[in-house]
Amino acid sequence: MGAPQLLPRWPQSREEGHNRSTLRSLIVIAVATLLIASLSSLLPSPNISALLQKVNDNDPMHKLHPDDLPWANINPSSELTYHPCFEGLQCARLKVPLDWNNTDPNYGTVAIALLKVPAKVPVTDPRYGGPLFVNPGGPGASGTHQALTEGRRMQSIIDASTDAPLSTGKYHDIIGFDPRSVKHTTPRLLCFSNAHARRDWVLQSQAEGTVGTSSTATMQKRARWSSLAETCAERTKHDPRARIAWHMNATPVARDLLELVDQHAAVHARATASYLSRPLVRITFLLRPASRRTVILPQKDKRPPLLNFWAQSYGTYIATTFASLFPERAGHLVLDSVKLPSEAPAGQRNASIIHADAIVARFFDLCHRAGPDVCPLYDGAGPRKMQGDFDRLLADVNGTPIAVPATGSLAPDVVTWSDVMGLVRSSLYDPITAFPSLARVLAEVRAGNGTSVARRKQGGSRELVLPRECAEDGPFSPSCMVSGGWEDEVNPAVSCSDALDLGRGTVEGFEDYLRGLEGQSRYIARHWGELNLKCAGWAVGGRWRFVGPFTGKTKTPMLVVNNKLDPVTPVENAFAVAAAYPGAAVLQQDGIGHITVDTKSACTAQVIRAYFQDDKLPEHGFVCPVDELPFGIEG
Repeated sequence: MGAPQLLPRWPQSREEGHNRSTLRSLIVIAVATLLIASLSSLLPSPNISALLQKVNDNDPMHKLHPDDLPWANINPSSELTYHPCFEGLQCARLKVPLDWNNTDPNYGTVAIALLKVPAKVPVTDPRYGGPLFVNPGGPGASGTHQALTEGRRMQSIIDASTDAPLSTGKYHDIIGFDPRSVKHTTPRLLCFSNAHARRDWVLQSQAEGTVGTSSTATMQKRARWSSLAETCAERTKHDPRARIAWHMNATPVARDLLELVDQHAAVHARATASYLSRPLVRITFLLRPASRRTVILPQKDKRPPLLNFWAQSYGTYIATTFASLFPERAGHLVLDSVKLPSEAPAGQRNASIIHADAIVARFFDLCHRAGPDVCPLYDGAGPRKMQGDFDRLLADVNGTPIAVPATGSLAPDVVTWSDVMGLVRSSLYDPITAFPSLARVLAEVRAGNGTSVARRKQGGSRELVLPRECAEDGPFSPSCMVSGGWEDEVNPAVSCSDALDLGRGTVEGFEDYLRGLEGQSRYIARHWGELNLKCAGWAVGGRWRFVGPFTGKTKTPMLVVNNKLDPVTPVENAFAVAAAYPGAAVLQQDGIGHITVDTKSACTAQVIRAYFQDDKLPEHGFVCPVDELPFGIEG
């Protein structure tokens, strides 16, 4: 963007002001008129707006669960319009075409849910740095939830640290969005008639165990995921809402982001035009210090706005897709915990878990360092002995599951190898938070007590009461689901439709694939293999799939960030992706876990801030230390 023009300071004397009052009024009116005219070019293209405005605003395609507030009370529109929500935040629902390549106005639309944490300065302030879009990945995770819970923290990282001078500091909006069919974005792909049917399916799946744990587990899992795939495919034939299944992979989401950038630029333009059209706008300058009597005027250049995006995990695949399709529109891109884009079209995760076992070993190292007062698994014989005891415990539980009697609200239960390994696997993502509780639970299991594991298993088994709207809207409607709940069909619907072969491999081929994964990690290979098995029988592919090449000279070189030990997105991915985008730099964080910002590191925060504030990238491969480790150990 070009440097902003600034209005001249208010006259320093009453006489000077009196003599020029008429001229000033004419200037203000002329500027406002020209501004409104010049900013009209930033509004959405007429063909898209016309297409979307033909859709009835009361379209049942976009009805949400009544408790999905505030979005359930927001009417989707083809012009981005924010509404006050929560405390000092803003929410919106923007309509975009269901199929970006289909000009039929009756084919359908998507209403994208957004949540904005407003910048600390108004959009008319020269220090306004524009929007930063955020998404946590999944696929299936909610960007609106991320902005709601983490937006202020992310803002504090990228924004100027103080009340910076007009010419230097930048302050940004943080905007979280829910990708297609996720959370509050409609329509949703729903392949269960109601929440009760979904819960039954989940409980049955848990009871079957992880692939490879029995002679029939793999075939059961394959049949289970095939049944879901067939159900979802059948829904596309009878329910117009289910057509979203053809249009929820990464490519149309990347195109949605381009529209969001253009729409936000139009919002900015309208806000600036409105501000400058106020007859007494200059009076406000009198209340400011002389050095602050400025306001942004419209840019003379017609360069299109750029996407600023902080993407995490699967979100990095959306980011690389965008950077490859629209490199000239790619602004500041932070890719955190990087998915290798070439793996998505292949439908495989061939080398994703190569560091998982090293993180398990670190768990025992850190437990030993923390000592017996902090880590109940401590053994003075050392971490290697502790890990050996853990392996024997897993073998014991696999052979003899632990019976858990009922107590209080807890139902009778059985703790299996799959249950214990599920806790271990999930802890590898966020060791800072999870390792202390994992140590406590494993100590209980070692003592024959599976109560804590059973409570975690049954934690989601609360009473389900469907709202009256379920009867009105009918089965397979959002009203018949749990508000804000995780939908099991979303993850495979996205990841499987990203793939070209749709996962229709043979059982023998899957067994070979699983053996390859077990060569990478003996602890989480079976679970990781099941993620690929979810695509068994999936027949609803993305209608628009970009399959490469994943490369491009982005307008602003990207910053790629990764922990040195990540259980599912190894740092090697970061270097491979950076090599494909000229000028990109890798920042390694000397931490463990998935998503770097989940671990405190002043160094990493400073690098990210310098990237947004000064366009500075670190030396390629630079390593930042962390300030904390699990069990309260200082970094």
